[in-house]
Amino acid sequence: TPYTLYAVNGGNGATLGSVLLNAGTWVAGGYLVVASANVVVPPSALSFTFAGNQDQLQNGAPDAVVLVELASNAIIDAVTYEGADVVWDDAGTLRPLNLFQEPSVADNNATVGSLCRLPDATGPQAFCTTLTPGTANQ
Repeated sequence: TPYTLYAVNGGNGATLGSVLLNAGTWVAGGYLVVASANVVVPPSALSFTFAGNQDQLQNGAPDAVVLVELASNAIIDAVTYEGADVVWDDAGTLRPLNLFQEPSVADNNATVGSLCRLPDATGPQAFCTTLTPGTANQ
């Protein structure tokens, strides 16, 4: 089943960009990485590349990324950050993302790290200072 990952401007709900995830097999317990071409991803992870090497996701307050299954148009998961009550304007349909929000999670722009779920897949959102593309979050 193809999916699309959307970057959302939480200030106005606009879609900033998207990545179509339509190739390869995402195995149970495996990892999917969407990153810039300059990120080293283990061959065991399914990976997709952003169009550019930096600034592919907005880092403002608030913003979000949304994973959508294309066949059903269902939101499978989302990560909202640096604020609450993000509403995504999905081609004229307003889709609240408040079920996925962790308004206290933020990138401080001074510490290397990334937003993650800790523990993987099931945990709340966190700011992880160890970068682990394609492996377990730490």
